Formats: sequence, structure tokens, C-alpha cells
Amino acid sequence: MRVASFDQLSTQMDFALYSAPLESQVMNMPYWKDLIYEGELLTDAGEGTPRDLSNDISESEAGRASARRDAEQFRASVNDKRPRDPDRPEHQLQDVIDAYRWNHPDAAGAVRRGIGFTRPGR
Repeated sequence: MRVASFDQLSTQMDFALYSAPLESQVMNMPYWKDLIYEGELLTDAGEGTPRDLSNDISESEAGRASARRDAEQFRASVNDKRPRDPDRPEHQLQDVIDAYRWNHPDAAGAVRRGIGFTRPGR
């Protein structure tokens, strides 16, 4: 019988945690759904087809950091100083949405921030 070391188990558990679907790790589901809705409206305005921007959350730390940099530029431009936790899926999605707004100013102008509060079924 082969016994795994603590380091191997720790790595396997970390992998299992981070490879779980993001939605299962969401702490605030209404906020998550609001963001999905806002992203669909943004992509419809920017690309002509609504899509789920949660699929754009990078699996790599470097990818998430890149989205966060663009998101922080957008937030600075609108004086949004609220803190965000880069480990929370909701805030990772908020980063993707704000980065999309930064990189697609026409779509950002067409869809007001926080529109998810008006989503059907809320």
C-alpha cells in the first residue's frame, strides 16, 4: 500500500479546491447572478451577442492579475474605491466585468454600472 505524504495531500486538496467550479465557491449568489446579467448586457452591447463573462475568469493567477489591473484602471476612472478580495469568485467576476468596461468603452457607456440589481427574478 502506498501512503501519500502531507505535502502531496495538501497539493491534491489545494488542486481540488481550485478546480471546483467557481459557482460552487460563491458566497453571495444574488451578487453573482447580478454580475452575470450585467456581463450579458455588456457583451450584447459590445459584441452583439450576450455571453457569460464568468467563463472569462482566468484559471491562472497571472491571468486574473491582468484582468484586475484593467479593472482597477476602470474603477479609478469612475472613482470606485471599494475593496475587493481577489480570492472571492464574485470579485474575480467583478474584475472581469470592470476590465471589459475598460477595454470596451462604448459598451460601458451603453450599460450602466450595477444594472444587475434590475435583473428579472431578483
